[in-house]
Amino acid sequence: GNALGMLGKYDEAVARYDRALELRPDWEPVVTNRDIAVIRAARLAREGGDMTGGQMGADEIVFSETKSPSSQETEETDGGDRMSDEELRSIWLRQVQTKPADFLRAKFAYQHATRPAETERAKE
Repeated sequence: GNALGMLGKYDEAVARYDRALELRPDWEPVVTNRDIAVIRAARLAREGGDMTGGQMGADEIVFSETKSPSSQETEETDGGDRMSDEELRSIWLRQVQTKPADFLRAKFAYQHATRPAETERAKE
């Protein structure tokens, strides 16, 4: 669900969260992430696929290097609180369940897979 949510596939993420809640009801991190996915899906549906409501084309979007906190996009939670995109991303990232062992396993597997090419270069 988290991976799908980060890819912007909110409806699919909600379905995965629902399945997780069937297996483990009241799992707090899943409940929180599901709520965020529902909010973002509703916002996407309301504002259109490009999140501008069709009001701005690609050539009209201007990015500035400084952005005041008051101009950040916000979303409303069930309690009526407003959350910025940065706060929502932070919540998503806190829910990611990774272990250093998983990272190291992937790193060493990659290094091992690229090792024969390095050995051949060293012989030349």
